Order: sequence, then C-alpha cells, then structure tokens
Amino acid sequence: MAMQSWQEGFSVRVRGRAQVAHSFSGEEFGTAQALHGITFTVDAVLSGPALLPHLNFLIDLTDAEAALREALAPYDRRNLDEMEEFAGQNTTCERFALAVWQRCAAALPPPPALTMLKIVVRESDLAFVEYERGLEAGAPPGLYTVAVRGRFMAARSLRGERFGASQRLHGATFIVDAHFHGRKLDASKGFLIDICLVERLLAESTAALHQTNLDQSLGGVNPTAVAVADAIGERLARGVAAEPLESLRLAVTEHFRPAGSRAAGEQLHTVVARGRCMIAHSFKGASFGAAQALHGCTYVVDARLSAPRVASDGGFPRERRELEAALALALGAYDRRNLDECAEFGGANTTCEMVARGVWARLAAALPAAAEGAAGGEVLSLSIRESDVACVAFQRALRPPAAAGTVLLVDLDAIEPAGQPEEAVASSPTGIVHRTPVERLAAVIPHAMYAISAEADGRAALVRLGLASLPPSRCLFGAATTSPAFWAQLPLTIGADAACLALVGGSDDVRAAAAAGGVRAPSPPLSADFPLDRALLAVVQCASSPRGAAHAARVEYLRAKRPADQAAYSAAVLDRLKEQLLPRLTPPRELRVLDLGAGILSMLAQVESLADAIGCAVVTYEAVDSDEALLAAAAAQLAERGFELSAAEEAAVTRATGASAAGAALHLTLRVADVLSLADQPAAPRDLVVASAFADLFPPPQLAALLARLAPGALAYLPITFDGVTRLEPPHNGVGSVPSDERVMAAYHEHLEAQGQYLHPSDFVRAVEAAGGAMLATGLSRLKLPPEAPLYPYMLDFVSTGTAVALWADGWDPAAWRELAIARRARFIVDNVDILLRLPEAVQPAGDSYQALELRAPRSVGFVLRTPPPLLDADTVEVRSIVSMISGGTELLMYRGDFDVSDEPLDKTIGGLKDAGLAYPMSYGYALVGTVTAAGAHVPMGWLGKRVFTFAPHAEAAYTRFPSLLEWCSPADAAFLPSAETALSIAHDAHPRTGEVVYVFGAGVIGLLVIAALQGSAAVTAVDPVASRRDLALRLGAAAAVSPEQLRRRAADVSIECSGNPAALQAALDGTRDAGTVVLASWYGRKAVTLALGTRFHRSHLKIIASQVSEVVGEHAARWSKARRFEAAWALIERVRPSEKLPLTTLPFPNAAEAYDLLDRGVATIAQLRYGEEAQPHRSRF
Repeated sequence: MAMQSWQEGFSVRVRGRAQVAHSFSGEEFGTAQALHGITFTVDAVLSGPALLPHLNFLIDLTDAEAALREALAPYDRRNLDEMEEFAGQNTTCERFALAVWQRCAAALPPPPALTMLKIVVRESDLAFVEYERGLEAGAPPGLYTVAVRGRFMAARSLRGERFGASQRLHGATFIVDAHFHGRKLDASKGFLIDICLVERLLAESTAALHQTNLDQSLGGVNPTAVAVADAIGERLARGVAAEPLESLRLAVTEHFRPAGSRAAGEQLHTVVARGRCMIAHSFKGASFGAAQALHGCTYVVDARLSAPRVASDGGFPRERRELEAALALALGAYDRRNLDECAEFGGANTTCEMVARGVWARLAAALPAAAEGAAGGEVLSLSIRESDVACVAFQRALRPPAAAGTVLLVDLDAIEPAGQPEEAVASSPTGIVHRTPVERLAAVIPHAMYAISAEADGRAALVRLGLASLPPSRCLFGAATTSPAFWAQLPLTIGADAACLALVGGSDDVRAAAAAGGVRAPSPPLSADFPLDRALLAVVQCASSPRGAAHAARVEYLRAKRPADQAAYSAAVLDRLKEQLLPRLTPPRELRVLDLGAGILSMLAQVESLADAIGCAVVTYEAVDSDEALLAAAAAQLAERGFELSAAEEAAVTRATGASAAGAALHLTLRVADVLSLADQPAAPRDLVVASAFADLFPPPQLAALLARLAPGALAYLPITFDGVTRLEPPHNGVGSVPSDERVMAAYHEHLEAQGQYLHPSDFVRAVEAAGGAMLATGLSRLKLPPEAPLYPYMLDFVSTGTAVALWADGWDPAAWRELAIARRARFIVDNVDILLRLPEAVQPAGDSYQALELRAPRSVGFVLRTPPPLLDADTVEVRSIVSMISGGTELLMYRGDFDVSDEPLDKTIGGLKDAGLAYPMSYGYALVGTVTAAGAHVPMGWLGKRVFTFAPHAEAAYTRFPSLLEWCSPADAAFLPSAETALSIAHDAHPRTGEVVYVFGAGVIGLLVIAALQGSAAVTAVDPVASRRDLALRLGAAAAVSPEQLRRRAADVSIECSGNPAALQAALDGTRDAGTVVLASWYGRKAVTLALGTRFHRSHLKIIASQVSEVVGEHAARWSKARRFEAAWALIERVRPSEKLPLTTLPFPNAAEAYDLLDRGVATIAQLRYGEEAQPHRSRF
C-alpha cells in the first residue's frame, strides 16, 4: 500500500497548541543543535464510519478537544530533552507527533465509534508533519507524512475551448505542496526525511519553471496544473532516496484552490469549491448545553472532488464551475432556513456531521454527468467549518444517482385528501401500514419532480401535499392536461427525454392523454388505498403496486403471515404453557381466553390444540381488534367451518359457537374495539391472554399495565414478538451505489423505532416483573422466508419503502438494492421471541426506589433514597421524571435560608408540599415533567407512556393525582408552567387598562413572562440593571427597557415588582403616578425591607396589592377559575416557547447543587434538572 487509503465516512478536526524547548543531535540540524523554543500548532483528526445514535455526532467536540489537551499538557512549557520518554532521542516533529498520538488515542473512546486518528504538527505555514494510524487493536503501523511548500510564477496559455479566456497568454502563481510518506523513521536522526533537504529540492524544482513561459518550458504539453504537478514531481522523485519513503504526493494550487496532485505510480486530481450557508437550529440532549435553544450560525463549506484520471486535454475531468454551481444548489436548500423544520432531518439533531452528509447527498445529485475520462474512482469530500479551531468532514466515493434520468410528473388535480400520507402512523397489529410524509420524500428523492395542474394556481395543493418547497420552475400550472399535444410537447418544455417521464396520479382522461402523447403512467391511479407517497416509491421501483383494496390487502397479508408464524412457534414455550394451565383449571375445565390484536384469528388454532391437549370441555374466547374488516374476514372463516354466528346486543360485537376437533365447546366473541378503551372497563375473569406479533407495538410499561388491568393474575402468551433482528441470507456487502444488507437493515430498524415500534422485548419483560409479574418461559421463534414464501413480497416492501428516505439521504440506491435482493433470491430471516408470563394480581409501581432532592441547611443540597408505595391508589399515577425546573425566586430563598420560620405549609395547594413546614430538611420544587409508568385502576390506560406535568418536588419519581397531559409541548417548555401561571396571576392582579403605562421591575423568568402576558394590552417598560435581560424584555414585547437609574418617577399607572429585591419596591412606589397601583409579586422572606413612606406616599393614594398565585382572588375570581387560568398559562407557553427564547441552563439531576449555586451567584438565570438517560453531563459543542 503506497499511502494510507482514504476512509469513507466522517471526520472531526480539533486544534491545540504546545510551547516546548528542545535541542537536536547531528550536524544536519545546524543551529538547532542548541536549546531553542518553538510553538507547535497541533491538529487531531478523528475518523469513523458512523455517527452516535440520537446525538448524531461522531464524537462530542468537547471530548475531542479535551483528549487533545490531555495529550499536549505533559509537554506544554517543558524542555523535551529532560523528559524520560524521549531519553536519547531527537524530539523531531515526527517523534513528537507519535508521542501526542499515543496519549490522545489513550484518552479517546474505544472503537468502533472512532477508527482512525491523525495528528498534524505544524511549526510554520510552510511545513508540517503528520502521523496517522488506526485505533483498533492490531492496526497496521502508522504512516508519517512530511510536507513542505513552495511557490513560483510563470506565464502560459491553455489549449482547448473550455479554458475560455485562459487560451490567451497570461500569468499565474502556483503554490506547490510536496508530501512525503513513510512508516519508518531514521533511527539515529529521528526523522522520516531531512526537511531542509526537501525544502531545497522543492525550491530547485520550482526554480526551473519560475518566470518562464510554460508553453515552452514544459516541452509543448498543455500547461495545466496537472502538467505542472507531473513536471515538478519527476524532478523531486529523482532527488530523494527511495528508502524509507513509500510515496510522494504533490498538490499544485492555483488561485488558492487545490488544482492537481500526483502520487507515486498513480495520479489523483482535485477541484475545490467553497460556499457559505447561514442556518438556525437547536439540539436535543443535555450534552449540547446552551445550544439546546434555537440559535443561528454560519457554515463555511468546502467541497473537494477528486478523480484518478485527467481529460484528454490535460485538464480536470470536472470543471470547477460545475462543482461551484452544484454546491450553491445544495447549500440553497438550507441557507437561511431553520433546520429543525426541514423534513429530511425528521427532528433529529442537525449536527455539523448531519448537515455535511445532507449537503453531500444533494451535491452528489446536483453534479452533472462526468466528462470524458472521469467515470469511476471519484471521491467527493465535504467539510464544514463553524470556527477556526474545529472542522467536520464527510467523504464517500461518488456513485451514480438511483434510476438516473427518471422525471416524476405529479398531477395535483386527481389527488384527494384521502390519498395523502398520514403524519402519524397507524398502530395496526398487522404491521402493514408504513407511510412516509411526501415532504420527506421530496426532500431527498434523487429524481427531478414536476407538479402539473390544470388550475391556474396550484400552490394550495402543493402546501397540502407537502410539496411547498418545489421551486416555481418545477410547477406547470394552467396546463391542458387532457390534451395529448400538451404531453407530446412536455419533453421539450422541461428538457427531458420522453422515455424518462413518468406520470404519477392523474384521472382516466389525463392518463389517456399522456399515453397518447408518449408519456407513460406506470402506477395505478391514486386512491385512499394507494396514496401519493406509495405511488412515488412504486414508480421509482422501491415498492410494489397495490394488491387490491386496502382492507382486502390487510386480510391477505395476515393469511400470508399465518404459515410462517406457525412454523416458527417455540415448542418449549408451548409445553411450558400447558404445564402452567393445567393446575389453574378445575373441572369441567373451562378455559377463558382473551386474544388481543386478533386479526383473522390466527391464534385460534393454537388455542384449540392447546385446549384439546389439556382436556378442556369449554373454551370461552374473546377476540379483540380495532380493524372491522379483519374480524369480518374472521367471522366468514368461522362460518365456513360450520360455526353458528349471531349478532350481539352490543354494537360491533359478533358471537360464534362451534366445537374443536376433540369436541370442546367453543364460544367466541368478536369485538371491534381499541384495546386501550377495553382496559377502562371492569375486568372479566380470564385465564389466558394471547397476542401474536403484538407486544412490540406498545411502550413496555404501558403494555405491562394494560395486560395487568385486563387479566390480573392470568397467564400471558405473546408469540412472534420482534426481537430487533432482520437480515438476508446469504448477506451482500454492497457494491457501487448499492448499500450492504447490514446498512439497509440498520435503516429499517431505525425506521421501525421512529414509527413507534419497540425492538427490545427484554424491556417489556422487566416492566412486567417490576409490576409484580414473572417471566415463566421464553424461546426463539425465527421466521425464515424464502422468495417463494407468501409473506416474502410483503417483507420486501416493508424494508424497501421504510428505508428509501434514509438511504437516499446517504447517497445510496434503494431501488437497486431491492432489485438485487430479488435477483439473488436471498431469504429473509426475522428473529422473534415467544414469551410466557404470569401477570401481576394488582397494579404496582413500575419503578424501584428513587432518589429525591432535599434542602438540608442554607446552601446545602443532598439526596435521600425513597421507596414507592406498595400499591397505587385507584386515581394515582407513577411519573418517572424527565426534567424539573428550579425556581429562581421562592425556591432560591429556601436554598439560601432567607425564609421566615413559620408553621405555614410550604404550599397548601401542592400535594408534595402541603404537609411540609418552613423548616430544614425539606423537599422542594413544583415544576416536574415526566412519563407515566404506572397507573391506578381508575386512571385511563391511554395515560401510560404519556408525558405529563405535575406540581411535585425534585425527584426521580413522583406519585400524584391528575397531572396535565402534554400534547404539543416539549418537556423543557412544560417545566415553565408554574412560572407562566404566576405571570398570568400577576397580570390579572395588575389589570392595566388600554393605553396605560406599566413598569415591570425585574426581567427574570417571572418578569419576562409577565411582559409577554401583557403584550398588546399596555405600554410595558422593563426595569432591570442587567443589559442582556433588558434585551430579552424587548424581544418578548416590552415597549422600552431601562436601568433603574434611567427610570422616570411618577410615570407608571401600574408598577409590578417581581425582582425579589426589596430596593425595587421603593423604586416601584416612586415610579407610580398618584392613585396608581403597585403589585407586589416578590416574596422577600427575611430580607430587610426599608421604605420611605413619608408625605408623598401619604398623599399618593397608591393601592398596593400582594399577588400570590395559589388562589384566584379579586374581582375577576367569579370569571376566572384556576382551571381557566391553567389553560391560559399553557397558551402563553405555546406562544412564547420559553425554553427557546430564555437563557436556560440544563444540568443532570446529580449536579443539582451546582445548579443552585449558579443561580445563587447570578451566573445562570434559569436552571432545569434532567433525569435518566437524558441527564448527560452539561457540555457545550460551541
């Protein structure tokens, strides 16, 4: 291997510095043999194939920077000659790079997250040294690189029409970088090659061309940068010894853009384009710190396209202007956009790595076809820089786009709302519904798409369908779509071959006209059974066409699935089920069964066989499914078996009576219902719950509680529960634009999780055990589907439609993968497990003991371990915490010990505080957001798994009644609810009239929300000594914002004091007009309050209102209940989105003491605590 081969994937570059002193041994070092100092600039470049799940970065930049700092720290400001590790060695740049590499590698996370580390050591802008090696155990020896730079000026004229004005004689300045590669250092000297030697050789090589006419000095060849690189490379190669060098690479740069390079034995030629992109985005996860709030940044983006050959005229196979135009088009999709709202990212963190991959895919699709000699071997690299000390890159071999040339023509006129994709995916037990928002498809599909309509203006239809981002040039409105002439002319109109056009949708008349005009319509007309998203995927060969009406297709799918399931059932689990059932049944042995997600009664045969084996005389079987068509098909099957059918008095219920093969009486009830609604009814006696391919459709705690509610103490048999593994046999490793099976299945599993499927059945088993149940048996139930299996085409559709968006976004061709899978007749292997459980007898909390925060003394925070109640009350829920907010007002007084000791409760309206007094130790907090993990018998089952807000102290869990469901609100925003309600209460007490002037003292979280609540109803002036807070007040609706020194006296009709500073109360009294109102919203605790209540106050007729949120009092109390104010507070949060607008600090729950301290010292304005998996250490990537 001549050089370290380039790696496909991501890389991150961070920079550090070290000041060192050292000396060298050997005459070749000249004056450097004396002790001297130098400052090294050191870059660490970390590479890897994939990003960390959910976080979407290769490595946290702060971790990478910390590792580099840790590696450099032992050498910074040290004399390297005195360090034991360098004893007897010259501390050349090469030796120093190796030492830094070893220390940095030890400080980094282990593979596979990172696979390669390169250390770059610079001592000037003209020379640098690199050391690069793989991070995995047993990696090949590392590669050293020594680079030097030279320049020269020359005249030339280029030959070839594509060179335009450069065909005339003109001058040019060339920058030449020579890179020498090798794996062994000179043992005595400590370097790869004498850098002074190569600088001299490069100077001599460039001098031969300096101030010459290259038309003559290059021997008559076209004097392109490639020819320059060849000429200098030959001269350099003659001047250096072959050992210990492995290769020489030359980069010739024109106009500060890399233009050509030459490596030993092969050539690599590069063009570079640069662009910029201004974006806004926010991140999820405490590791992003302040960047969790919406913020803007400017990216500098470099695209490098390298090819191993040149065109026949000696120029580049790609024109630089082509790359620049394609980059501008790719960046235009994101420029001045909020990436959080871009459908292609689907709400994921838009880290630099993710954006680089997105720009790469768009750039690759936008590049024109390769010119002569360029096909094959091209590598496209995309780097994004948001600062001068960090850079992220993504590179991959350039592959042709999928199904190149197909142009999609979407007829807007024949698309009914029923044919649109659903935003939320149905939770059908059949698993057959896999829908994709058209907006996400349109963002990544590598095909030109046009919208066509006979209407003069089809923009409303575009918005409705999710195609609003389609540029006007791709919208053909007012078209004569029923005229064959229109379709015949269309190829000329849009500049495409008629054979490439594909009509999607269209009425019968339009489709007939298109066919007459030479345009094909490969897919059936759109309908509720064949929506636009499925049609688009079918046209580009990523899905099959529909198999009839949707309800019939669902039945056929379950019929195709039945034989595969029956062959997969675990015999060991069935034997264990028989053992467990026998002692439960007493003569005459009636077996009472509940079948959830019953479909077409695929489990009935299994239950009949089981009942006959244990000698049951009667089987009472209740089948529940939300799909009426499936149960209708099941009833028809029973009728064919000779069962007697009858309609029940209840709506949507059918009864059937028959017998098993051994003569057991079978009494069936087919009930069309949602299983969650069924759980809210009184439980009937049941011995066994069966649910095939069902357990992976619900959050584990919700499903555990559901089963316990439906059949307390019963057995639960859950076969064919997906275990998160899908693969093809034999596997394919991918080729060209075809992804590997492993990559496709990873995308498929990510898609299933995004759709709400749960891929880890062990989580469900643990939830049942935590609720008091037990696992009795489990066994593998593996589906093996050869191409001839009836279920095979369905499975292929699930995978190819579910992964198309992700694969396109990464530059792969999902249609080619699908075609190859069919051609190679690979079989699907799907791993499932059969689970047998004993359900708990009563509802128990899902969690174990939990940590709760405790204020123990002034400025002293601790934790106490608490135990959940043994059983939940009927109207109580268990909430496992996600986030809670620390109040910067009342709670901070409690933390500081500034409260007045009293026998008053902490808060008589909050369950967790009403029994606690104003004395240490105390639990405190009243803004907690979490997930309902267990529910009492009277709580609707739909609450399980939902996020809720509750007034509860800071703790990992809360046990509460009547929390508030979060429908649209993020946890971080929801934690502001008490602050928003307090702000509304203050605004109601202030009650300014239209045209009045209002002063708000204190632009903390309460003051800012008061300003937002009063926006539009009065002229509000914010008063705060901190300039940044005044700026926030103006953004939230204040008409003016002043410091206390700038305040006008006797100017406000209403003054609101919510700063917590007693001095502000005097300022409020002084600033309010006679007969005005002062609303005192602060609680000062033990702080001394000194007021000047002299003549002016005595004559002012001021009204002072003590405002407190716990109760609704005043004239408006007859109209405003607490419930109404609560709803208004949610509306205020929805309008303001405080977690995005206000300066929020987030810390993990164990770091609560640090959060209180930051608030106490005024370093933070608002602080929230994160719990569980989201409680990552607070780090900023900026």
